This record gives sequence, structure tokens and C-alpha cells, in this order.
Amino acid sequence: MSLFPIYENSVTGERLEVKVPLESRVAADELKKEIGVPEYIDANDFMMKKATVILWASMNPDKFRLAAKSSLKVALLGGAAFKLHCPTCNTESPFNRSVPDLDLITLKEHGADVISLLCNLGETCGSIFFHGVTSIERRFNAMQEGMRYRLLTIKAVGDDGVPKPGYVDIFCDKIAFCHELNVREELADVQKHLFTAGIENLILSKAQLIGKLPKKQQVNITKSRILGEYDNEHLLVGMEPKDMMDVAAALLDHRIGEGPDKINLAKIGENLKRDWRLEKTVTLNLGNMLRNLDILKTLGVMQSQTDEIQKKINIILQEIKEKYKAKKSRFSLTKQWWTNVEEQVLEGVAVK
Repeated sequence: MSLFPIYENSVTGERLEVKVPLESRVAADELKKEIGVPEYIDANDFMMKKATVILWASMNPDKFRLAAKSSLKVALLGGAAFKLHCPTCNTESPFNRSVPDLDLITLKEHGADVISLLCNLGETCGSIFFHGVTSIERRFNAMQEGMRYRLLTIKAVGDDGVPKPGYVDIFCDKIAFCHELNVREELADVQKHLFTAGIENLILSKAQLIGKLPKKQQVNITKSRILGEYDNEHLLVGMEPKDMMDVAAALLDHRIGEGPDKINLAKIGENLKRDWRLEKTVTLNLGNMLRNLDILKTLGVMQSQTDEIQKKINIILQEIKEKYKAKKSRFSLTKQWWTNVEEQVLEGVAVK
């Protein structure tokens, strides 16, 4: 066994190393059953194995010599969360896609403990679960004032066994991208929501992505992402096809209604009614998805599936229009109604 430099800074001399060949000292399939991760999750998949071990560790902080005496509330966001909630994202092409990275969310008061837990994970569970902090992450984390953290981790392993560095983002209390979604209520019982922020918030987390792109750059972007004109020089861009596919899987796998494993329109609607900016973005994205269902067909979605997706999007949009239309503030200092996010969130788009 030797040490591999997962991070090096030739200027400062800073260096983080991980033991190779990478190893796992835990059986993810057994941990999956222990904590109640759905059977359809493939614990041999690199990212879902990591996700399973992280969720198990969060429920057993005593095994990591942490001060926390009870389980830490940790949930998944992004593609991994859709895999947990949607069987279709695990079994059927074209919905079953690889997850490039993990995004986590926890309660703000648990944030520091979650960071300690992740940084101990490699030593306790095996080097494949390495998480570390460089001076870059320490500076980023300090600037976020306890609302967000970022750690260096391993995102993949090459055919030669060499680990490839990546990042894991940890949000606290709120999903904060172009808009904010408070999910403390869902985090209070993460198991009830399959270790996610809830299916309604997952849909909103995708449908709240928006940015603007100079018109001269539109050749660099998929047409299905264009929501319309922002001004004479810019276009509005929204969800990528992969985001649409995640939302589509959620709509196919869940009935609309109240109760377990259903999409509760009241939960979606109340979030939108409180924030006209969020409501505007979400309705633009869902309306655009409705107009671009043919894009999903080119990716392999069947006609019967697009019919079902169309039906449910129409129901959601009609419900918003009739019951949850947000009141716009009388005064606005700027035309832009969303918060700019890092380019990695709107992949392929240089957000201005």
C-alpha cells in the first residue's frame, strides 16, 4: 500500500494524500438494508455506494467518536436523490444515468458534525470514502457562515486504479441555487423521505434553475433549454435535458395526491405562493419542458410515457394558476429575479 497525492499545490506546498489501492472495509449492500435504502439502489455503483455509506454513517455517529449522541440529519440532493426516490432512475433506459457527484443537505446545527464525520469516513470505512479539506475549502466554508460547506473527495476511479479528485457540496437548511427552498421540515425525518429533501422539493430543485446567456453564444447550448428572450442581448436558459429527465422520472413514478410516495401539489404550491420569483422560474421551466417533450422522445422516452408526463405537468401548472399564483412585489430594483449561481450548477452556461 502506498500514498497517492489527491491534492497538491506546488506554490504553497500543501498536499493531501490517500492510501492506494483504494479499499472499502464495509459492505454497502448490508448497510443499505440496515438503514432502509430502497432495494432497487445498486450499492455497487461508485457514487451510490458512497451515498449509502454516508447515510449509514450519519445515522451512526457514535461509531466515529463524534460528540453527537443521536443520528445526524443528512439527505441527498441531485441525481442521487432522484435515484433514491424513483425506481425508474435505476432500472430503465434512458432515465438511468450515472451520477457525477454528490450533493448533501443537513440541518445547520448538524453541519460541523457532518463535516467531521465525512473527514473521518476514509479512516474508518476505507480509503475509497476519503474526504478532506484544503486551504481552498477552508476559505470557502468560512465565507458561508455555516450555511454551506465543500469538501475534497474522490469522484471516480480510473481503469488503472488511480483516484480522480472531485468535490462534495453540503447545504444547510436550504436548497440554495437560483432560488431558496427551506427544507428543515423534511430533514426532521429523512427516512420518511427516503433520505432526500422530499419528492416535491426535488422537482422544484430542478425547475428553479435559470440563467441568462448572450445571444451570440446560443450555438453552444441545447435549444430545448432556451426559455425565451431576456433582453435584446440575452436569452433565458433553464433546465438541461438531464434535469428534464429527472423530473420526468419523478412524474412517471409518483401519482399526484396526498400520502406516502405521492406528489403533493399543496407542498409545491405553498412554496411558490410565498415567492413570486420562484413561481416565475418554475412555471417557465415546466412550461418549456411541456413544449419540448419531443426532446425526451429523441432520448428514448416512449410515447405513452410522454403522454403521462404531459398530463401531470398540465395538472401542476393549472393548479398553480388557480390556487397558488404568487403576488409580485410592487417595487423591484432590478429586472433579474433570480440569484446567479456557479457555472457548475448550470453546466455549459456562462452565467452573467
